[in-house]
Amino acid sequence: MAAGATGAPAGAAGALSDPPPPAAAAAAPAAEMSPAAQPRGLAASEVELAEGMLAFEDGRDLAAAELLAAATVADPQNGTALHWLGLAELRLGRAAAAAHTLAAALAAGRPPEAGRQRVTADLRAAQLAAGSQAAAAPASAQPPAPAQPPAAAAPIQPSSAPEVPEVFTPPSSGLPLSCTRPPPRWEGRLSLEASYDSNPGLLPADATFLPLTTARPTGTATDGGGDLDLRLEAHPFYDRGGFSLGLGVTGNRSAYRNQGDLDVSLAGAFAQLAWGNDPRGFLTGPLGYTRVPAGDGRLGLLLQAAGSWLGLGNADYLRQAGGAAALTVNGPGPAATRIDLGASQLRFAGDATGDLRRSGSELAAGIGESLYLGGRGGYLRLAASGGWLQAGASFAHRFVEFAAEAGAPIAAGWTLYLDVDRRQERFDHPQSNLTQPAGPARDDASWRGSVVAARMLGERLACTARASYVRRDSNVELPGQMPLFDYRRTIAGLGISWFF
Repeated sequence: MAAGATGAPAGAAGALSDPPPPAAAAAAPAAEMSPAAQPRGLAASEVELAEGMLAFEDGRDLAAAELLAAATVADPQNGTALHWLGLAELRLGRAAAAAHTLAAALAAGRPPEAGRQRVTADLRAAQLAAGSQAAAAPASAQPPAPAQPPAAAAPIQPSSAPEVPEVFTPPSSGLPLSCTRPPPRWEGRLSLEASYDSNPGLLPADATFLPLTTARPTGTATDGGGDLDLRLEAHPFYDRGGFSLGLGVTGNRSAYRNQGDLDVSLAGAFAQLAWGNDPRGFLTGPLGYTRVPAGDGRLGLLLQAAGSWLGLGNADYLRQAGGAAALTVNGPGPAATRIDLGASQLRFAGDATGDLRRSGSELAAGIGESLYLGGRGGYLRLAASGGWLQAGASFAHRFVEFAAEAGAPIAAGWTLYLDVDRRQERFDHPQSNLTQPAGPARDDASWRGSVVAARMLGERLACTARASYVRRDSNVELPGQMPLFDYRRTIAGLGISWFF
């Protein structure tokens, strides 16, 4: 590789996207490019840099670190050499040293050719890895502070020192998956959980991409079970003209120990197109979140589409397709406002006709305000939404929902997520009161609360402990052996997730 080909390497720490093309050489007067005008050691630094890059791409990480360190000694202001050295240190597991070196690369007199945005993203990745390593090791076993990188020997004006960016994690996920680095071409998550369920006959509200708002099978038996979840996502392009695309598939299997006829299977696919950047490195919408470049963008737009199939036991239960759009407005300060629109089509297997038809279409809109508290994932969000479901007269209704979410780091590397929401469903027709067709229309109020504690075990594994409680109260009481609309449900689980 020629000495001038000094873009950022691919695959650093197993998580970076393909290297950007080398920066074009800027035109300069001949006098400025004369040997007398060049910094001392520049030629030697470029030679060491080229050899270090070759060693890095060959997988000889220790040799690469030594060569790149020599390049920074020869020219302490070579930001490109410092950038590559930081990535080599990150590969070697020296996350704290890598963060120090990458910060020096941002402050160097000759900026890195990969660009400040790319180096900032790599710095955030190093900071996240350093935080995980520090949390995983006991205080008495912490290694001594890494030696200052060679660039520290060169005088740097205080005004040029880079602002150290904070590391954020996406909200509502229950998993502290970092979005501060450019995504790979594809990525995945495999999760396994053992759980207790006080009422397994009730399908979870989050069993599909869009909420299930119609009647669900009911049961009362307590049971234990397990849950297996897989998500695969590809990124065909990222930050191309400001646009980023994510395509993915999901699969889920929830099995009960004693009640196989209540096992739930889910398969789905989704597409997400985002425009803009965000200080936290991701945009969220009604169907989840997707990665975008980290930056100080004021506006961000996310378009989402998804389809899913859900089976109950060995039979089809529901097919669903929908789309959503979310506009995020950042500011003032660490706050962000999000406006949502969503629509979906629900098709229940073996559905009835007329008044008892559950299949239909749902429209919804919402607004939320988030306050990001900084550090490793702290945030607070308040949101309100409303909409209506068009179905048979027994199930058509309008709804209003209010939600509060919060996340904060706690002791020993754990992050705590809290979520509480209240949903009011007012049905449109007297036929919804199945016991008194001439009586008042059905009116349901639901409360849901959940708590999730999550901890990263290195960069690829996370463990979770969760508990949730759901309560629904209805003004309709069904006599005899038919199940009540009122219900209570408690779920608790312990799980582990692998990111790859």
